[in-house]
Amino acid sequence: MSNTLDTADGQKPDNDDNSDKDDGSETDDAACPPVTVLDVDDEQVEPYVDERATWDKHFITVVPLQEPHELTSELYQWADGVRLTNDYETRFPVVAMMKAFCRSDVPTKVTAIVFVNSNENLLTSVSQNMDLLKREIQDICGMTEGTDYTFDTIEIEYGSSQEHLLNLTDNIMEAALGDKVNKRLYVDFTYGEKNIPIALFQVVLELESSWDVEVDIGFCTYGLVQFFENCEDTPLLRGITSLIYHGYRLQDVEAEPDDFSQGRKHFITFLPLAKDINPMLWHVNETLVLNESEATVYSPYSIVALLKNVLVDGEEADLTYVKFESDDNRDIEEVLEQIEVNFRNAIDEAFPNENIRLNRRQIDGNSLSIPYRCEIRDLKKLRNDLLASFDPIDTIYADLTYGYKTNTLILYHALAENILKRPWMQDRTYACYGHVPHQDLGRDSKVMDIGEFIKRDVKDFEIRQYGTAEDDDQDYDEAREDNDMFGGEDDET
Repeated sequence: MSNTLDTADGQKPDNDDNSDKDDGSETDDAACPPVTVLDVDDEQVEPYVDERATWDKHFITVVPLQEPHELTSELYQWADGVRLTNDYETRFPVVAMMKAFCRSDVPTKVTAIVFVNSNENLLTSVSQNMDLLKREIQDICGMTEGTDYTFDTIEIEYGSSQEHLLNLTDNIMEAALGDKVNKRLYVDFTYGEKNIPIALFQVVLELESSWDVEVDIGFCTYGLVQFFENCEDTPLLRGITSLIYHGYRLQDVEAEPDDFSQGRKHFITFLPLAKDINPMLWHVNETLVLNESEATVYSPYSIVALLKNVLVDGEEADLTYVKFESDDNRDIEEVLEQIEVNFRNAIDEAFPNENIRLNRRQIDGNSLSIPYRCEIRDLKKLRNDLLASFDPIDTIYADLTYGYKTNTLILYHALAENILKRPWMQDRTYACYGHVPHQDLGRDSKVMDIGEFIKRDVKDFEIRQYGTAEDDDQDYDEAREDNDMFGGEDDET
């Protein structure tokens, strides 16, 4: 299962994701010169200068938890219309990104998020992996710490609570803004437990939506390697920059329904990418527990533990699961079909009274699905399909445990967009993920509450429309204060 670190389902160090034929993000500065001189009717035109090309470059990544020998070097290829090449094998996609985007005349900074714990094995692995990262920056990029770039770290306790993760979000934001200089931000989402990329995504969303800060989102990537055996997939560097935006507009806000009596509890999850998942004892965060008799549940799937803890006295509910598909490899398709059968059997066994309605929410008559090697356009379509599946009178419970990290981010993003469109859903939306300890770092599997991330996103979202309002001189703070939807300054987190 996708539980822990750096993997889609506890299998590979950097599986996931995707992108579109045009990522919409910046490509290599060297390939896009900052100064262009044009001749129009034999007249010299004033050169165009892209000032952002000389802005400081700031790379953010996560140091993996695996032991160093478990990290394999991959010859990643840039995908999805990104006009760059990569000729070097690396364990860290951020190194390939630095090789592509760094310039000798522009200051560069690397911020690494590192896990800390009392376990000596974890500390040793993290320290050795950080040394490996610096060595590859030296060997591949020809850059020396202290001379060609600066390096700092942000610590996060392994298996942290939601409060610690919110603090991590603040710390990442402070690192991004604390230098008080214009900069371009480059973020690698490859490594880390599922909640860490959510914190990164949150920061990038806030920065992308803020028109009063001088931080430009240069590029966001995810390293995707082969997941299934006997599958000759090329390791890819997916560009996911164009996923990071809010499509919300003020005129899209809906009126609150008068009657919620027909609303149902709507649970949503991704199917895992592993066929055989061992049952485990799940401890559900107390903030999610409504049925006290079911606080601990034995099951292969975290969503079963969530269902048993939220449903009371045989209460009915809808469960939507997003499945993965493969159109070009029958062997993989058979594995994916068996995964779906196993999941449905587990739900039927846990709820024999048939009070769980599976995949009732359909789009154009079809259940929600996505190609397992999807592109950006597939993820964008899925986000729209998820939004369309949300009923304004329901209560939503989202389990972000399974699937690739980009699937997690898309579900998270859809939940936030739904709240922006329907403000009353802020009190009717819950999110969690199943945390399974890495190796010898404990035995307790936890269903952890991460709903406050979504609510933070909504509260801190800077409305773009104010940047093009009739009163262009309206002060940004006044715009926030005047916006009743966010309750003014008192609601800021």
